[in-house]
Order: sequence, then structure tokens, then C-alpha cells
Amino acid sequence: MEIFHALFEPADGSHDLEFIQKLFLETRWEACISPSEKGIGFLKTQERAYAEESSYLFWIGNVERFEDGIRCRCEMKLEKESCRIVLTITDMDSAIVKEAYAFGSETGGE
Repeated sequence: MEIFHALFEPADGSHDLEFIQKLFLETRWEACISPSEKGIGFLKTQERAYAEESSYLFWIGNVERFEDGIRCRCEMKLEKESCRIVLTITDMDSAIVKEAYAFGSETGGE
């Protein structure tokens, strides 16, 4: 019995067309490559429903790593009240926030 079939590395988008053509029937290529506004809306609704179902809206949490030789904590949190995703990068030695970004959790805009 085969358990592991294949491993796909994250892509930069340059091979998306080829990948779509392998995954979908030719009659669905155009809808996948250039989805309509209605299709995009449906996909966003479906994505949100899945996230709510699994109680996992976005990657939330923190991770420590070294940036330019400085130990940093990268934290991403969801502020449900303001519908924002906040990313902060903090220098662990000085506790100074080096970078901070906030995005709308519904639109992705800053």
C-alpha cells in the first residue's frame, strides 16, 4: 500500500499554468486561470467557511529566529474585534519592536 505519493515544493507562480493544466480537465482551465468575480467571491466564502469550521482562521502564534544576527520573535495574532491580523517582529534582547504590520482580516489591505 502506497502512503506517500509526492511532495510539492512551494512555487513562485511561474509554473501555475502548467500545474493547473495537470490538475484540471481542459474544459475547466479557463475558469481556473481567469476566474470570474462570482467565482472569486464563492472561493472566498468557501475559504472563510472552512476556516470557521476548523476554528483556524490564519496562522496564529509566534516563532523565534535570528535576523541579521539578532534574536527576534515574530508574532502573528488575530484581533477579532477590529478584524485585523497583526504581525510584529521584536528584538528579544532589548524587547524593542523592530517591525509591525497590520492587515484587514477580511480584505488583506493595510
